[in-house]
Amino acid sequence: MLVAAKGERFCDQKRPGCSQCARKRALCPGYRDMSSQIFRDLTQVTVRKYHAKRSQSAIASSSQNKSPKLVKAKPSLSLENVALNFFIRVYAPSSPSAWLTYLESVLSCTDANSQLSLSAVLAPAIAIFSHEQKRPSLMYIARRYYLTAIADTGLRLTSIQHAVRDSTLMSINLLTLFEARAFQGRSPPTDWTTHIEGAVELIRLRGNDQFKSVLGQALFLDTVNNIRTSCAQRRIALPAPIQDLLQTLLQKDSPPLSYGILEIGVGNVVDNIIGLVAGMQTGAVYCNDYKAVILEGLRLDSQVSELSRQLWSIQSYRVLPTDASGAWRWSGLAHDYDNPQSARLWNLLRMLRLYLNKWICRAYKKAVFEQQQQQKEEKLLEMGQEFQHIPETAASNTVLMAEYILSSVPYFCSLILSLEASSSSALSSTVRWLIWPLSVVAVSPLSPVSMQIHARDCLRKLGEEMGSAQAVEIANMLDNSETLEDWYASHPRMIVDQKAWF
Repeated sequence: MLVAAKGERFCDQKRPGCSQCARKRALCPGYRDMSSQIFRDLTQVTVRKYHAKRSQSAIASSSQNKSPKLVKAKPSLSLENVALNFFIRVYAPSSPSAWLTYLESVLSCTDANSQLSLSAVLAPAIAIFSHEQKRPSLMYIARRYYLTAIADTGLRLTSIQHAVRDSTLMSINLLTLFEARAFQGRSPPTDWTTHIEGAVELIRLRGNDQFKSVLGQALFLDTVNNIRTSCAQRRIALPAPIQDLLQTLLQKDSPPLSYGILEIGVGNVVDNIIGLVAGMQTGAVYCNDYKAVILEGLRLDSQVSELSRQLWSIQSYRVLPTDASGAWRWSGLAHDYDNPQSARLWNLLRMLRLYLNKWICRAYKKAVFEQQQQQKEEKLLEMGQEFQHIPETAASNTVLMAEYILSSVPYFCSLILSLEASSSSALSSTVRWLIWPLSVVAVSPLSPVSMQIHARDCLRKLGEEMGSAQAVEIANMLDNSETLEDWYASHPRMIVDQKAWF
């Protein structure tokens, strides 16, 4: 029981106020927020230790002198405690960013030069907790922490000694996460991209020394995935220094962390696909060289097919009996997977093949049109008869991949329903894992119209029955014949979730 007011009165838990206080004509202090009890553990101690140990170093003093208008945000300890606990105990373990599991130990570091900015942690922690609790007013506090973290991190970047530390790269990745969560609107995510560009320079400065620790490797791999998604978004190739560092890490005697041969292969193919897309832009290496696009596309499609065969030997899925009455099913088809990670990886490979076959077929058609315009009589593209079957082969591959993606929908929807009673962050992330593959099928020019319609219907149902505003937005854009490429380019939250695919 809770004490209702001073004295021996006890709260009888009646709403809206306890009768004990009412009879005494005393002001009832109300009821404690019991949800805070869920997250009560050692994190509050961690926060207090951090504040106690934080020295008045030159960096901190300089931060105050150079940024007099920035006021240190100090919300109640209860909000800090709950948001930080949720971030560390609930969000981090399910995040694709493996280094987040080291967050608490880094926060308790006693070395002043290696300490992580608490503001950089609290900014995304409160932003994510705001979304979890559906309390947008908390974003004001999160933004104040974000501004303080920007100042702290900027000062660390002025010194190479501090810039190359793990804590500095962690701060930048946390600021990137905040931008992804806080971003609103349809304009390009400029601040998010700025943090990514800063991370590129930072891991270049860190060099091979960052691979000496498990945390350093985890930070590097997560940052590379951020860079990959940003490059894909902007249709530019992965920076050469990043490619060199990645190859250095992957050429070690054993794969880093839990990275396996399959993950390495997927990463390499994704990098090559990003390079292909960048090369097709105006003035780039593949611009108007349709034969080169076809050959490179076919080579990459063959690599993805081989990765699928490898994945089948490791994590095969089950084809369930056809049931036309089953919810969410396309033509009664459904797959069952061992775990969500396996299902996501399968759909990633399928989406890659959808993209590749679209570009292969598009390049073929442009080559044919160009040849007709020039009224040439020699053999088509001078590549042999087998290339004349490209449209049929690309269409066949597309139908098969689209069918497999649609067959994964019942599994994901069952998973989503099982998560309704748990964290809304986990729920919304899982919904977004399904939104991307469905949207790819919905806009695939080689997919049958019936498949496109089913994908759109699933998107709308995700919005109407499972509360996904993004699914509704995409469905509406498709109905209005708007392109999705700019939508994805302006939604970094989707991009953050896409890291889990790589």
